[in-house]
Amino acid sequence: MEKVDKYDIAGAEVCNFLHNIPKQKYDLLPKKLIDLFEKYKDYNIGEKIDLEKSYEEQEISQMAKDMIFIITYNYWLTEEQKCSVLKQMKINEEKLHEKYNIDNLFKNKKTYQEESIEINSTQTSTQMIKTDNQNFIQKIINFFKNIFKKNS
Repeated sequence: MEKVDKYDIAGAEVCNFLHNIPKQKYDLLPKKLIDLFEKYKDYNIGEKIDLEKSYEEQEISQMAKDMIFIITYNYWLTEEQKCSVLKQMKINEEKLHEKYNIDNLFKNKKTYQEESIEINSTQTSTQMIKTDNQNFIQKIINFFKNIFKKNS
């Protein structure tokens, strides 16, 4: 039995998707592309494509979703739709760049360190406040009692 990897699974999921789309969209795809995914149809991947669900809700691998997106973008979208998708992708990329920008990562470092020091100081101060229930005189009495018990 052959080992099935993530590429085989994604290929089978895309093949499954292509067999569930309307014929007019299927006919827009080049024969070579269809043949490429047809070689994966022998893998026993359950019917996971539900055309009633949105693209994000599909229960398929992320790699298969990416492949379907590329097919959709290259063969089924109009030029207007492609521009809209590119604009949205650029906005998403800018958001990610802003979120993970190196300069922004270190802006909050000082406040994080201050909070950490404050938390540590409260922990040590609570540790220092902790006392035994016995007072000093009681400890001395117990100390001598223990010494006399050992000698007797």
